[in-house]
Amino acid sequence: MAGTDQQGTGSQISRALLNTTNIVVLGSSGVLSALSVAVVNSLPVAAGVGALGLAAYAALVAMDLSGPRPPARPGLPAGPALPAPSSLRDPALKATVAALVQVRQEIGRILQDTPDHVRDHVRPALLVLPELEERAVHLIARSEDLLGYLQTQDPDRVRDEHDKIGKAAKGARDRAARE
Repeated sequence: MAGTDQQGTGSQISRALLNTTNIVVLGSSGVLSALSVAVVNSLPVAAGVGALGLAAYAALVAMDLSGPRPPARPGLPAGPALPAPSSLRDPALKATVAALVQVRQEIGRILQDTPDHVRDHVRPALLVLPELEERAVHLIARSEDLLGYLQTQDPDRVRDEHDKIGKAAKGARDRAARE
């Protein structure tokens, strides 16, 4: 946990030091200092302008560090809750739901580490995730219902019915039915 706080603090210091406004103030004071040497031909004036610019830069950095932290980055759009894998009967369905949960967590983690300019391009694609998850929830429910139904049926009877329908299809006059 302490490593995370230190990393966050380091990131906040880097943002403050490299803030565009702060860099412009520092650069401008350097340019003004050089101009004062050229125009006024006075090294003490140039040093004073440079020191004033450096003080302004330090004040801006301190203000950034003492101010409120930037708002939390938005995560993935909320989607419907997937059922708990432990509540499902079929092992393959359990594994699929566990994988969906893991993928969602991984996408969220990756988004937190992605620069804002890239996130802006990816966000429209992520807006469909809730709809896809909603459909997954329906498919999971249907799979569970189908599994429940199939568990009440005799597999030999189902195979016999399948073979009977296959033979009837082969004897059909309609080419599409035979295929």
